[in-house]
Amino acid sequence: MKWWRLFLAPAIVTFLINYFIFDKDPFSGKSYYRLKQVDFNGAIKISQVIKVDFGFELAGSLFPNPADNVVFLTSVEGIEDVFIYDVAGRLVSESHYSSLHEIKIDIAPLSSGFYTLKTKGAHDIYEIYSFVKK
Repeated sequence: MKWWRLFLAPAIVTFLINYFIFDKDPFSGKSYYRLKQVDFNGAIKISQVIKVDFGFELAGSLFPNPADNVVFLTSVEGIEDVFIYDVAGRLVSESHYSSLHEIKIDIAPLSSGFYTLKTKGAHDIYEIYSFVKK
């Protein structure tokens, strides 16, 4: 299996840091991810491999984009959770639903800027969208 580096974080701290990375160009179908950690003393640790199935045929839509105060999200999979992250990867909004196929999301409280929206649907299927808040 061939691995590509998606992100490199410098080891500048001695405490736990949580990273949140988006693969901007995943392969259609199954992709595999792992973390490689190199400690200050040179010790290397490799995480378990995680499989993600990017079933693009299941993709829904997010509109309008750019948006003022509301976006609409549709999905073939029922939407259960919606997470919105700012450009720095910070979680700025979290909502929970009962496996809906269409939802209206109020983005009025968000500042203008670029956001990433991640959904978790039935059967643990994830979809990721980007949008701009005017």
